Amino acid sequence: MGGGALSGIVLAALFAVPLHSAGASEQCISDWAKAAAIVQQGRMIDVDGLSVLARKKFDGQIMTAKLCKGDDSYFYRLVIRRSDGRVERVKVDALNPTK
Repeated sequence: MGGGALSGIVLAALFAVPLHSAGASEQCISDWAKAAAIVQQGRMIDVDGLSVLARKKFDGQIMTAKLCKGDDSYFYRLVIRRSDGRVERVKVDALNPTK
């Protein structure tokens, strides 16, 4: 199974509910097929990249992820379980995830 197929499966598991409003000017896209297409077209970090980022930057693993759009940019809302067991909610820019 190639990396693209794996990403699709992981996205299917992570993006489970339809588009919904997360704040006044932000909407989250939880339909994995739509989110995957947006990520690919926009050359944004994918779920595989997010997993690496979670390990390196947050010392943890992704529990849930949602691709969201606010104003003119996309970002991820992640719930991460750190290696010490703490659970943290983080927001990651989809185009510049190390920002």
